[in-house]
Formats: sequence, structure tokens, C-alpha cells
Amino acid sequence: MCETSRKKWLLEKLTALIEQKPLEKILIIDDDPTARYLLKTLLLNKGHTIVEATSGEEGIRKVYEEKPQLIFLDIVMPNLNGFQVIEYLKSDPATKDIPVVINTSKILEQSEKEYLESRALTIIAKYYSSTDMMNNIIDETLRKVCL
Repeated sequence: MCETSRKKWLLEKLTALIEQKPLEKILIIDDDPTARYLLKTLLLNKGHTIVEATSGEEGIRKVYEEKPQLIFLDIVMPNLNGFQVIEYLKSDPATKDIPVVINTSKILEQSEKEYLESRALTIIAKYYSSTDMMNNIIDETLRKVCL
């Protein structure tokens, strides 16, 4: 890539970042109220509208009702777990293109990780030692969705 092309590419990316607007709706599907609260707080600070679901079943229902632009999905939930939710969403033409971020405390086996990587935008650990680290990961994830 020549110098002029690189400058043009960089200018386009920077302009897109500057003009980036908050997503209209982000859906958090997680049965853990503390995890939902922490994630919701970080996302609200960035100006996004947040919708919450406390179970896989409620999450699927809210996807159709609220039409989110991004979903944060926990894996370990009773009844309908995150694997089942993502399989359901990706098998329906009406919801298959909604980006999903896996937000889990589960230590994933290699086969689970590969399965989720093929269906989700990214996989992040639910709890971090610092808010700055979580903010950086969320920012990077939102850039992938918004650009």
C-alpha cells in the first residue's frame, strides 16, 4: 500500500470513529444481576440504550420485540443456555446477522471455543481485574460493530 493510500485509509477510519454514534439498542442476556449491572454501567457510560433479559428464553423474545443492534450473551444460564440461544438466533434469517458477543466466566473447552468463534463476534471473560481493561475490550468490540 502506498503512502497516499495509507493516509487515505487512516483518515477514513479516524473519521468513522469520530462520527461513531451510540447503537440504538444493545441487549444483555445474562441471569447474573451483578454481571448485567456491571456491563450495563459500562455501556450506558458510552451513550448506548440497554435492554436486559434474565434468561435465554426472555432474551430470544426480546430480540424480536426490541430488535437490538448487538447482543451480549452469557453462556451459563439455567434452562436455555447461551449455546442454545446463539444456535437459535443464527438459524433464523431474521436474527442471524445480529452480532453476538459472548460474555462468560466459563472456562471454555477448545471445541466450545471454536464453536462460539464461528458464530460470535468475539468472546470476552465476564470479570476483569480493572474497569479500564473491560472498557478497552468493549470499545474494540463496538468499533467492530459500528465500522
